[in-house]
Amino acid sequence: MVKDWINIHQPLFEAFLETHIHSSNAAKINDAILVVWKSFGNYEHHSSGQIIAVWDPSVSVFIYKATEQAVTYGVHILSENINLTVTFVYGFNVVGERQALWNELVEISDTPALQNSTWTVLRDFNKILRLAHHSGYPSHVVDSSGMQEANEALQDAGLFEAQAKGTPFTWSNNNDQDPVSKRIDHTLVNQIWADHFRDSYGDLLEPGQSDHSPCIVKLLTQPNSALAGKEYMERDKLNLLLNAEQKFFRHRSRVRWAVVGDRNTSLYHNT
Repeated sequence: MVKDWINIHQPLFEAFLETHIHSSNAAKINDAILVVWKSFGNYEHHSSGQIIAVWDPSVSVFIYKATEQAVTYGVHILSENINLTVTFVYGFNVVGERQALWNELVEISDTPALQNSTWTVLRDFNKILRLAHHSGYPSHVVDSSGMQEANEALQDAGLFEAQAKGTPFTWSNNNDQDPVSKRIDHTLVNQIWADHFRDSYGDLLEPGQSDHSPCIVKLLTQPNSALAGKEYMERDKLNLLLNAEQKFFRHRSRVRWAVVGDRNTSLYHNT
């Protein structure tokens, strides 16, 4: 599945979050990605590899810093002579535990290497940044705990939301009876990035079988409007197929649940 995704979208680098792949089984990562690709996991800080960064060998990657909630590295795209600083994030679920992440982003922004570098911070923050990032707003009360602290830290780090296209929300609870959707995955950039890559944006794709939407950051250093139009037409077709597939698997899971009920089965414990 991962190999297929890479083959279809052809990113130069990516990160997989909350993999639950223990350090003793790290070799499984190489089985999941393309043979020639390289990888780095934050195993020194989390035994189950919360963040696994992978990249195509056509780009040079240098790991700057890895912690429990973030991996920051430099990327040199040889083909276009472009240098980037990228931070992939997987924020903890508890508000207080995410404070370390906010502090880290501010510290990174203050390093001399970042003063003149294009920098993007992306993926799963486990936190909405605005009330409108919750599907229940404004008709329902939205939990905003930790939102102010997050925005203050991002402002101190000189980060703001990049242009985004695609789905308005990036996570859903997949509950047909009480559906909730949120945008807790974000693509943030600094001002230098915005100045260098004026046409860049984060493309939020349909989640497929996951409860999160994958995001592809497109630099568009040489934008082509004709190709962009064709791409969106093909993506509409792809999204239609992905939605049909997702509905099929949901329906099949409900049918199976109706058959086995909540008896002491493996399905019950995994639901």
